[in-house]
Amino acid sequence: MEATKNDLSPQSRKRAEYYFDNRMITREMQELACDVHLVTGRSVDETLIAYGFITEYDRMVAESREKNIPFVDLSVTPPSAEALALLPKEIALKHRVVPFKCDKNSLTVAVESTHSMRSLQVLERFAMRQIHPAYAQTNQIAEALKHYYERPYLSQKGTLHAMVSRPDEVPIVALVDTLIHTAIDMGASDIHLAPEEDAVHLFLRLDGVLQHYVTLPVGIRDQVVSRIKIMSDMDIAQRRIAQDGSMSLSYEGRDYDMRISTMPTDTGESVVIRILTNTKELFQLEQLGLANEIKERLKRLAKKPYGVILLSGPTGSGKTTTLYAILREMNRLQKNILTIENPIEYRIPFVNQTQYNPKAGYTYDKAIRAFMRQDPDIILVGEIRDIDTAQIAMEASITGHLVLSTVHTNDAIGALVRLRGLKVPSFLLSEGMLAVIAQRLVRRLCPICKQSRSYSRDALLAYGISASQVTQERYELYEATGCAHCNNTGYHGRQAITELFEVDETVKTMIFEEASSVAILNYVTAGGMRTLKDDMFRLIVEGSTTLEEFERVIL
Repeated sequence: MEATKNDLSPQSRKRAEYYFDNRMITREMQELACDVHLVTGRSVDETLIAYGFITEYDRMVAESREKNIPFVDLSVTPPSAEALALLPKEIALKHRVVPFKCDKNSLTVAVESTHSMRSLQVLERFAMRQIHPAYAQTNQIAEALKHYYERPYLSQKGTLHAMVSRPDEVPIVALVDTLIHTAIDMGASDIHLAPEEDAVHLFLRLDGVLQHYVTLPVGIRDQVVSRIKIMSDMDIAQRRIAQDGSMSLSYEGRDYDMRISTMPTDTGESVVIRILTNTKELFQLEQLGLANEIKERLKRLAKKPYGVILLSGPTGSGKTTTLYAILREMNRLQKNILTIENPIEYRIPFVNQTQYNPKAGYTYDKAIRAFMRQDPDIILVGEIRDIDTAQIAMEASITGHLVLSTVHTNDAIGALVRLRGLKVPSFLLSEGMLAVIAQRLVRRLCPICKQSRSYSRDALLAYGISASQVTQERYELYEATGCAHCNNTGYHGRQAITELFEVDETVKTMIFEEASSVAILNYVTAGGMRTLKDDMFRLIVEGSTTLEEFERVIL
């Protein structure tokens, strides 16, 4: 190792030691990165990121500490309206800075690590305050500049309105392209074209909620649908059956996959387009906005030698993202990790990943049986959906393997009910279960237009907030209002709320004796388990979300 280290530049050697000292990498990971550096010339940072040992987030934190400049995660700490108002749009875009925090005398701006500090003197003349820089990830700065300065949502809507108001003058190709690009710009996960007798309505799913965006003239309905079918290699002549297709496109330097579904209705064909990015980043637990206590417990669970850890929640609740963040905590150079997924969403170096293929007979239960002959340490199963998969996963856990998987239930205790419903024997559940993490995604308040409002303790209790959580007589909370930056919704972006149900010795006994789920829930909540309601209230008090979201997601 010493010879390898001596061949590194002082900066690379210092950076590698920083990652090790802060327990972000092991010595084996450090040695591997150094070996790759000697062979390829690729920097230690680039190698560690490429292999998924650290993230760009980690690199930025390390660089900020080296240069004694603070680091800000704009996905967790969005800019305030007051800070954004202090710099003109032209200046922010020219210098690629995002104002995010201010007081009477200073303004803190997010900058890239390669930013010239000399330009900050120019900003002081406009802000009339002392400028303090903070490092942020390049992609977050680009996204913030686009969201807060370049493309306010209402002006985008005006562009589409102008195009559909003169359909005879606008080529269908240009209209469909603009429709898709607008949806991508707005961060939509799905595009819906819903036909009516006299119009076609365009809906976008933004932050998990379907919202009407614009209405298209019925006269161009068939042309729009045909164009989408051509792009996704479907049969444009067939309108009486449902069809599925796909396509890929590049837009502003990023690659996207589209999954398209058409379905005949009595007023024309309904179209749904799912938007998937090809450049998914493997997140770490610190980037998910989880409570500190939950993060630490998940890190501890990731180091367990055997047992089953389940992620529960509805479709689109971020289970896979959290699952892989947990996987990232594991030492992939000392553990043989095997996965069966549907589909493979993240490619992870030093993990053997396979794809679910029932047509070829490659199902979850058969994959796990095959894995057991591959000397595994950790097994990731995309979903537990039947008795065979559930039982063999539990059997694998009690024979010395750590198993991670997902299940569709409403809360953490519901996962236990689900497994019981699949007829998994009580002794297997008792011995195999380690923990269940239930998760939801809630919309984050738009920082530009959110407004405060005072609530009494009695009003919060009436909403269903736990009495143990409401410790004050009054709270200053926030409500959504709406502006051009959030498409008049009052929200922009989402973050997770979680509850973590751990199986201790008492719970093992209760499961073995087939105690009711209510009795188990009463025991773990009395012991201090933070429920989804409790975690939601944490975010409400922090000013991240609203009681309106509490009603939508929890009640």
